[in-house]
Amino acid sequence: RRDLPRDPDRVLWIGQWAEFKGLDRLREIVAAVVTERPSTRFVLAGVKTDPDQVTASFPAPLRGNLEVHDLVERSAMVDLVATAHAGLVTSYFEGFGKMILEKLAGGLPTVASRVAASEDYIEHGVSGYLYDSADDAAELLLDVLAAPYDRAMGEAARAAVRTCRRATVGDAWGAIVEEQLSAGTRGRV
Repeated sequence: RRDLPRDPDRVLWIGQWAEFKGLDRLREIVAAVVTERPSTRFVLAGVKTDPDQVTASFPAPLRGNLEVHDLVERSAMVDLVATAHAGLVTSYFEGFGKMILEKLAGGLPTVASRVAASEDYIEHGVSGYLYDSADDAAELLLDVLAAPYDRAMGEAARAAVRTCRRATVGDAWGAIVEEQLSAGTRGRV
């Protein structure tokens, strides 16, 4: 799968279509990027809702720059990550941030909102980029899209994911759950 060509105009956003995923930011970023770089295509994957509804939520002039996928099979998601040039995260909060890890594991330079999960995995300028505003995100995305694929950042992104392997996360999560279970209602009213 790694020999699929990266499309220099393709940005991947993964997530369910829900307001906490920063849909207002997403619309602002798409508008700003497409204004400056009209060839850009935004792939919105795993929205878990009718793709036509998602597309209709954007202003008409931007709809041709969208590719919306409802549910995505694992192998198809691997291909979407492999063919994108940049990843985008617009969430206002994330717990574990699985969709961040999916992009980073595929070596995708990712521009992510500054939330706990993205700050846990992304070192700004090394394994991806963190932003505070939609304007900052659009500027960062335009910079990523204007440059050739950043192999060093892709490898740093993969390395960040390797430190968060399933066993490590599973063991840590299991320890938290066990601690909570053993605490029971002790000390609570």
